[in-house]
Formats: sequence, C-alpha cells, structure tokens
Amino acid sequence: EFDLGGLILAVDKDPKVIDVYKRWLAGYNVTVIALTELQQVATVARGLQPAAITLDISMQASGPTPTTIVDGWSVLSELKSQPSTRDIPVVICSLVAEQEKALSMGAAGYLLKPILEGDLLQALRTAQKQRAEIDQQKAANRNS
Repeated sequence: EFDLGGLILAVDKDPKVIDVYKRWLAGYNVTVIALTELQQVATVARGLQPAAITLDISMQASGPTPTTIVDGWSVLSELKSQPSTRDIPVVICSLVAEQEKALSMGAAGYLLKPILEGDLLQALRTAQKQRAEIDQQKAANRNS
C-alpha cells in the first residue's frame, strides 16, 4: 500500500498538468500544492517541508525581479544547496531528456513528458524511500 501521507509541491508552468497530478494522487493521502512561479519554490519548500517536489526543469522564470532563479535548473541547484531543503526529494518532470545532468545535481528521479500515472507514482515511491533512508541516517548520526 502506497501512502505518501503528506504534501507534494508540484511545480509546472501549466496548471492543467498539476491538475492531472492532483487527480492521479487523490487516492494516496496526498495534498498537492501547486506552484506556477519558479521564484517561490525554495521559500515555499522551506516553509512546508513537502514529502517531495515535482519540478518542470524546462520552466523559465517570469517577472522583472532580478534574481538568481532563471529556470528549473537554478531552482534545483538552490534547493540542493540549502540545508533546510537539500533532503527534500525532487522528481524532475520534463520534455527535455537531460536525466544525467538532473541526477548529478541531486534529483531523486526523472520523468520524461508525457508522463504516465504509474511512472509518477513509482517515482514518488522511490523518492519517499530515499527520504526515509536520509531521515534514518540523520537519526543514527544524532544517536552516535
């Protein structure tokens, strides 16, 4: 039985894609929080500490605000460089096949669009296991 039991932060420029994720995950005790602006991702992730993040890596930042966040890659880099967000699994969802680069930057999984429901569930299961292992390691380190 698969139960993420928490929040998934879904980041995609297309709200319809996020709506599909919400439909697919409805029976798995998950709340999907939608974000369509890249600049908000790290702040929201720090505050909510989601079980996982799905990220459209090909998104471009919008708005005139000067920022280091220009695209999905810079969001992934920021998430993985901050102590408060580095352990949150990020599953990349993209039209672009750049799996090797994403995994080398710390992504927990990579899905090529169009994504199938079973593939998303499997990637989130894997991400959940990775997070559990990290949490166990941290607990063991605290106790040693």
